[in-house]
Amino acid sequence: MKTIKFSIIILSILSLSLLYSCGGGGNEEPNNTIEEAVAIDFDKPIDFSINPVEDIDWFKFEVKERGYVRALVNNVPEGLSIEIRFAKLKEWEGEKEDWISDWREVPTALTIAEAGTYYIALKDEYNDKENKASMQLKIEFIKEFDEFEDNNTIENAKKIELGSNFKAAIFPQNDQEWFKVIADKPGYMRIQSKDVPENVNLEVSYYIYDEWADPKLTKIRNNEEMPSACFFPKAGEYYFLLNDEYNDKLSTDLFDLKIEYLDLKDLTEPNNLFPEAKEVKKGDTLNLSIYPVGDIDYYKINITSADTLKFYAKGFTELQPTVQLFSINPEKEDELIKKCDEKDIPAKIEVAAGEYYILIRDEYNDNANYENFVIRIE
Repeated sequence: MKTIKFSIIILSILSLSLLYSCGGGGNEEPNNTIEEAVAIDFDKPIDFSINPVEDIDWFKFEVKERGYVRALVNNVPEGLSIEIRFAKLKEWEGEKEDWISDWREVPTALTIAEAGTYYIALKDEYNDKENKASMQLKIEFIKEFDEFEDNNTIENAKKIELGSNFKAAIFPQNDQEWFKVIADKPGYMRIQSKDVPENVNLEVSYYIYDEWADPKLTKIRNNEEMPSACFFPKAGEYYFLLNDEYNDKLSTDLFDLKIEYLDLKDLTEPNNLFPEAKEVKKGDTLNLSIYPVGDIDYYKINITSADTLKFYAKGFTELQPTVQLFSINPEKEDELIKKCDEKDIPAKIEVAAGEYYILIRDEYNDNANYENFVIRIE
């Protein structure tokens, strides 16, 4: 009888031991420091809990090649907000955590540039809640699928030929896709996209980069949605950046991009700033385009006596051209003073003798006309 009871006790101990040693079983405490991190395998959930308040749990995993890791958490109770942070271990320095990400909500993902051991810490967002019941953490590994990575910095921008099609992805969060093109003459680059994941708000911005300049990076066109275009005033190397609008969306789905070079048709460009204004006179016919969206054109005219300037336009299809007159601020020569309200063309404007700057643009700056159209000044 004693032998039977002893056997039952042994079996009970073994059963409990098996239960708590399996993934998804008991919590792996103590693992409150990076040096106590518990090893976790990809795609195998493991239990954890935030108990007591201010508890932090550490886990580690091995990565054998470049790619991404994605962290998911399940069974989080209402009122508890789990956030995680990735790190590597400093073996010789005083502080052991070499943080490689910020604290972030789950699910989340991180680019892994090289093989090695990586660590992940989990805690309550404000360190003021606890949960004794088990939650589950799962780490997934995703092989590199974007042929242009690693291009998250302008120094690593990948060269794209004008006139080519290619694929890209915004993954993980905060992904920055840097590219560069070489223009052999003035003109425009137009970029179009298709099959962009619905949750990604793709935008593009344009830059000039000079490693010897200060600052090294100059933005030449602000962030805007697709399709997009940018004016290149001269031959040279230009950069563009693709990212999610708020850098908080991601997708493993690749989308298509098309890069085109468009010839410069408006020979008065560049004249987007008033110091670049091209001189005109009464009786001139201007051949110009308002392209890309947001383009503005300045011209300069001298009036010898009081007169009425008349503006007529034809040949435009995509926009409503407007005209407005300015003059130099006598107290600050790098500023203009408005001389009349903006008017839709055709327009008549009464002027006194003097030098004026003529601004031509689309009425709401939200349309463009790549093909040249005509404006007549009388």
